[in-house]
Amino acid sequence: PGGPRPRELRLICIYFSTAYFFQNANSLVLNNYVLGAQLGQGHVSNLNEPISISFQHNQSLEGYMVTCVFWKEGASKHYWGAWSPEGCRTEQLSPSRVLCRCNHLSYFAVLMQLSQAPVPRELLVPLIYISLVGCSISIVSSLLTILLHFQARKQGDSMTRIHMNLHASVLLLNVAFLLSPLPATPPVPGSACTAVAAILHFALLSCLTWTAIEGFNLYLLLGRVYNIYIRR
Repeated sequence: PGGPRPRELRLICIYFSTAYFFQNANSLVLNNYVLGAQLGQGHVSNLNEPISISFQHNQSLEGYMVTCVFWKEGASKHYWGAWSPEGCRTEQLSPSRVLCRCNHLSYFAVLMQLSQAPVPRELLVPLIYISLVGCSISIVSSLLTILLHFQARKQGDSMTRIHMNLHASVLLLNVAFLLSPLPATPPVPGSACTAVAAILHFALLSCLTWTAIEGFNLYLLLGRVYNIYIRR
């Protein structure tokens, strides 16, 4: 009766319905709410028996890569923290339920990858060949059209010039698209990847612009044929 009284510890659980305060530059997006657990005023870590936290999702997670993480303060230079899977183990009990086992207390969540599982090889290989063949045919056709136009040496009208510019844009877009996987390999410097991305972006915008110009020009020609009045 006269011995020391046992120390009272209070377990505090916090449930956040928004992840606004826990965003960082991670390529993964938060798929559920944030659950925080704290025991008194101290920091609890390296537990012999890991704690288990179950997250129930409203949608099926089949085909997605899910990871149990905790919020590590001071782990990022640009944010007040970052998500880290250190000390946590992920178990997917069902298509919509994830169990997290961690050896410390902190703010926990489940991160889900943006893209689904990789495309199976039996589907990926035909898609690659279709893309290569289609882009190659488009490149050859556009190149032949441009060469034949310059070989004819005729003074073209505005419609012909629009066609040639559109063919040049399509040619540049297809070439940049076929070359885009090459800078992704490790030996290639990052500047090459940036250059190809800029060319690809420029070619795509150029194609859209010249397509819009050609559509507007066709509208003007249609107005001349059917004598449609265009208010200026």
